[in-house]
Amino acid sequence: MSDRKGDLGFPGSEKMAEASGKDFFDTGEKEDVSQDFVKARKKAMQLLERMDRPQKDLEGRLARAGFSEAAISDAIAYVSSYGYLNDRRYALNYIRRMSSSQSRRRITYDLMQKGISQELAEAVWEESEEEEFTEERTALRSLVEKRFCEGSTLSQSQLRKLYAYLARRGFAYEDIRHVLDEMDISYGGED
Repeated sequence: MSDRKGDLGFPGSEKMAEASGKDFFDTGEKEDVSQDFVKARKKAMQLLERMDRPQKDLEGRLARAGFSEAAISDAIAYVSSYGYLNDRRYALNYIRRMSSSQSRRRITYDLMQKGISQELAEAVWEESEEEEFTEERTALRSLVEKRFCEGSTLSQSQLRKLYAYLARRGFAYEDIRHVLDEMDISYGGED
């Protein structure tokens, strides 16, 4: 262990302690308890350094490592105070990563198994869908704008080709129709 105040042995830890004004090693407890707290904090930081984890998982790993409940609570509070532990962020990243290969129900179940509440999982799903929906519509609109300007009147052939072009790029019929209506692009009759 280093003699420097706040040095945890990973890059930036000394600066982090200086910026916060906190002495990482000062827990205000007796020396033997203090060492347990310091070790638990270090272990929590090491676990979160490798990957984002939900709080329940981090608590379980610290418990399996043999830390006391008080040391685990202290370590959780410590990493949470720096924003390193965030169940909402974990759930959002998990949903983004898994949504292309698993159903919503399965992902929600998996998140609940990982300690994320069903309410939080559902709220994050809604947030994720709104974000994805807006980005997809923006991309769709830019593709249409490359071919036609707002207020254009298209022949049946042009409209059919536009729908086919956009559908081949994976856009849903309802979204295409919505963007065309939004841009006031209409069907003008025969070819």
